[in-house]
Amino acid sequence: MSNLEKSINIMELLKDGNHYTEKRGSRIHIINALTGKTISMQQDITPGVPEKLELITLEDGTEVWVDNNLAKHVTSTCDVLFSPIIIDLLCQRIVEGGNITALCGTESFPSYVTLCKWKRAHPWIDDALEKAKVDRADFYRDQVMKEAYEAESMKDPIHATNVRIDAYKWASAIDNPAKYSPRAKMEATINMPTQIIVDTGIVREAPVIAVEELDESK
Repeated sequence: MSNLEKSINIMELLKDGNHYTEKRGSRIHIINALTGKTISMQQDITPGVPEKLELITLEDGTEVWVDNNLAKHVTSTCDVLFSPIIIDLLCQRIVEGGNITALCGTESFPSYVTLCKWKRAHPWIDDALEKAKVDRADFYRDQVMKEAYEAESMKDPIHATNVRIDAYKWASAIDNPAKYSPRAKMEATINMPTQIIVDTGIVREAPVIAVEELDESK
């Protein structure tokens, strides 16, 4: 089948729930949400005007629909195709202190929009990312301790010392919450036996009996 015999309906693709649009630079991509692969690229979209697209084959063998303005200039789609390996690498960078939105779109990672589409198609990705963020907490904790330990102030050395002390207290509560967290201290105070003395105003004293009264009673 020749390219002229083939056709593509962009609007129908966007209605099926498996494709979405994403602007990369000056080009608009129609992307398969399941694979991350670009299906179509256009320089611009004019509302109400039918798209005149041409199917071309790129140097890597990928077929993509492009408008006439791009047909002679497109050599790559710069796609990041879906792979569990990509997700694993992303999780590793998160554990090392990286932020998802900052990592997305760099170093062969998908854009944030693409990642969100992948998460909807593959629910296990959310779980992997959440576990990575839990592990990242230890990295952040150690970074806080490092900054606090190195904190110095020539004008107010006492303030720098207090910063370190507060950081040590915080880290203790993180590492051993059962013993050092503010909640644990509050519970210990609540559970401590308390003696309550109520003053009713009533004085209970034994009567004083004179020696003479004792002799007369005999």
